[in-house]
Amino acid sequence: MVAAYEPTYVFDTSVKDAFHLFLFNYLKVVPPTNKVVVLGDFNAELGRDWESFSYVMGRHHLHHDEVSF
Repeated sequence: MVAAYEPTYVFDTSVKDAFHLFLFNYLKVVPPTNKVVVLGDFNAELGRDWESFSYVMGRHHLHHDEVSF
């Protein structure tokens, strides 16, 4: 089991890139017979255009009208 918290948007790109590289290299050594499941709170804000992102969210997504994009 791997629990990882990605650096938020306030971090420099170099910090986020280093995190992604570390995680990628770590997961590469997982034996192919093991299963990898990615779970998380990805904090994505996709706006009202659910159709463009239908592969990750459906028609009945939670969207707050008071949030401006």
